[in-house]
Amino acid sequence: MKAAESKAETKADVPESGGPSAVLLLVHGNNAGPDDWLDAANYVKAAAGNGLRVIRAASNAHDTHGGVDFCGRRLADELIRALVPICAASGAPSAAPAAVRGPSFLYNCTAAVLAEGPAVLVPVPAAPLDFYIVAHSLGGLVSRWCIGHLATCGFLQAGVLRPRVFMSLASPHLGVRAPGWQVWRSWINLASILGRTESQLVFHDAAGEGEQPLLAVMADPAGDAMLGLSLFERRVAVGVANYDILVPAASACICAGTALRVVPTGTWSMARDVDSADAFQLRPAQNTAGERLTKYCWPRNEKTGWVESSSRALNIPTQVLDGLQALSWERRLVSAPPTLL
Repeated sequence: MKAAESKAETKADVPESGGPSAVLLLVHGNNAGPDDWLDAANYVKAAAGNGLRVIRAASNAHDTHGGVDFCGRRLADELIRALVPICAASGAPSAAPAAVRGPSFLYNCTAAVLAEGPAVLVPVPAAPLDFYIVAHSLGGLVSRWCIGHLATCGFLQAGVLRPRVFMSLASPHLGVRAPGWQVWRSWINLASILGRTESQLVFHDAAGEGEQPLLAVMADPAGDAMLGLSLFERRVAVGVANYDILVPAASACICAGTALRVVPTGTWSMARDVDSADAFQLRPAQNTAGERLTKYCWPRNEKTGWVESSSRALNIPTQVLDGLQALSWERRLVSAPPTLL
């Protein structure tokens, strides 16, 4: 299997000398791979030096159709195994049986944490390593499931990592399902025929009575995924303000709509300090009580100040938006020339 083969290529970029103090996990998007992050990884490593270890995730490379949860479990497995040499290089005690070193020196990752294989002993550093995640597109959802799993298993609280920043880039946190009236864009709602992941992105994965779509489960304030997110000091959601027909900015920024002219169009630029109601309509103006599906990101004309067009409207379960907004987010909008998207 491609993903299994790619695990051997993943590993962390570990310099030969110098103890690390931070770990950066770079997660690719749908049907992509670690090479997407090669240039960024090289740039960050050159700027940060030996104090930072960069992990370019590869366990789901070109094999992301099995479901966000399935990919998230593989990512958790990959991260833990990649951390073993990183933690060893940080000056932690060598990996030895817990009975010899004691539980304060080792975190025993059992089958409850790992997706496959025997338990792994992860050396616990003298001080937790600062932990950063930057994830693109689908990778943002996979990363959310991954950290939720690791938090529920206790790994993120074991003294190995100190969760600092979770950043998603154009990730469909609110899914991608279009409203039923939007006939010409309804093709995106047929994505479920491509695989389990695609079914989850359009909320077609709740088969049994009383079951919730995975994205709704992951947005439950009392659920595992939200527990993982809550451990990070900062959560940053970046959306593309224009031309991205697959992931509307509202889905990427976890809001109901985005303001007009927050960023210039047709060139590379980023909007900063736009967390106010003037820039983002965080919740819909009208939310019908008891209505499970509500239209968000509703298009308005320039006079009313909303940039989202009908081509980027969303139809999502109400609790997904409300649940994710239970945590604080920093939101950023990026504009890029259409030829680059």
